Formats: sequence, C-alpha cells, structure tokens
Amino acid sequence: MASSTESKYSFIKDRESKDSDSDSESMGLLREAMAQRNRRRALWPWIAHIVLFITSLGLFVTGSVRYNKSLKSEASIEPGWTQEYGPAVRAVGQRHGWQLLGAFDQPSPWRGEPNPELDEAWEKITHAGVFSVTAEEVERIGKMHNSTVLLPKESGGGYMASLEATHQLHCLDMLRKFSFRDYYADKAAPFSDAHKLRTHMDHCTEMLRQVIMCNADMHIITYNWVGHVDYPWPNFSINRQCRSWDNMLDWIMERTAHTKEKDGLIHRPPGAAIMDVNPVEYVHIDF
Repeated sequence: MASSTESKYSFIKDRESKDSDSDSESMGLLREAMAQRNRRRALWPWIAHIVLFITSLGLFVTGSVRYNKSLKSEASIEPGWTQEYGPAVRAVGQRHGWQLLGAFDQPSPWRGEPNPELDEAWEKITHAGVFSVTAEEVERIGKMHNSTVLLPKESGGGYMASLEATHQLHCLDMLRKFSFRDYYADKAAPFSDAHKLRTHMDHCTEMLRQVIMCNADMHIITYNWVGHVDYPWPNFSINRQCRSWDNMLDWIMERTAHTKEKDGLIHRPPGAAIMDVNPVEYVHIDF
C-alpha cells in the first residue's frame, strides 16, 4: 500500500515538474517574442529614416535632372532653329522670383528727365559687345550661309553673334531718347539725320511690337479701389520669374570679341559674300 502511495506521489511530482518545465519554456518563448517585438520596434525609426533618405535622394536627383534639362532648353518642345542659345541660358542660370515695380510714379534710375547720370545707368544695362559662336551653332538656328561674318583670328575666330535681349533694350533706350530728341540731337548719332532717325525709330517700334506679341505674356493684371479715383485702378506690380540681367551681361563681357581697328568695327575683307539689304545706316555695336 505504501509503495502505491509513493508511486502516486512520484507521479504527481513528475507531472508538476513537467508542468513547471512547460511553464518555464512558455515564459522563455514569451520573453523571446517580446524581445523580438522590441527589436522590431527599435528598428522601425531606422527603417523610416532610410526610406525618407532614399525618397529625398530620389526627389533631389529627379529635380536636378529636370533642372539641368530646363537649362539646356527652357522650351524643349521647340525645334532647334527657334531655341535660345543654350550656353548663354545655362550660364545665366535659373529664373528667380521678382515683382515688377508697376506704380505710375515708381522711382527708378532709368526714368526721368535726361542727364548724364541717367544716360550712364542706361549705358550699363545696354552696352554689350559681340561674341563668337561655332558654325554648328549658326547652322542649328538656320542662319548659316556664306555671308555670315567670320571673326578674324585676333578677335577669337568663329562667327559673329550677339544676344537679342541687348538689342531689344537698345531699342527701348532709343525710344526713350526719341521722347527727349531735342536733348539728344547732338549727343546720339541717329539724331543728326531726320530720315535715319525716323527709320531707326520705326524699326525699333516694329521689333518690340513683334517681340511682345510673340511672347504674349499670360500674367494677369489685377485692379484695386484707390482713394483718388472712383473707378478700378490697375495694379501693374506683377509677380514673375526673371533671368538675371547682370549675369547675362557678365557672360557676354567674358566672351566679347575685340578688334584692333580704330573705329571698333570689323571691315569686310575683299571678296567676301554679301547679303542684299536696304541701304539704311544702322548704329553699329561697339566692341
């Protein structure tokens, strides 16, 4: 009977021991699961940072590629013969935000009654020389033919070119001077001859008309109520994206072709091919 009791007691102890081992094993598994979960939790911030970094890097690379493409051609859908000059576009850089100062009485170094200081201000933003471009660049814009001016070696060689922006501002300055033609009668070359002056002014007006209509600016002008009138007053202070004019002038100046000729002009060499144009005397561009 005693042995039966001991056997039963031994069975109970073995069962308790197994249960205890099972509990210990379960607790161990539970602790391991909790540890793994904690490790995963600890990893999530790192994973999030890595994903954010990769996303940011991707956006940066994409933005850089798009920016470089935009500098190569701001209107890439245009055919090559109508595109702006790529090296100048890339050198001048990305357009920046700017608000036009559109008040009717807005002070400016470039407005007012003519005087030496005003002329100097205009000279700084309009005076730019010519530079050299390659035969391939001339061909790309559809202008290559045998009468294109080839710069002499002393001026750097290549073909003679200038930027249209400087011509447009020159025309604007000529119109400004024309509004004060009595003052400039003995100070600017075209003003000494009425016919040449009229032709020059008509040319400038027509060129600026075409440029303005070609660009067809789609920015909007808003209107305000103001104290001195009882009808809508236009607000010409428009927000735009603008190129740096100073950067453009710096780029031109670094590449300006120079000549040893006393009058600053390149003279046609003997036998050079010519293009037929009306015999109107234009103001030449100084080097």
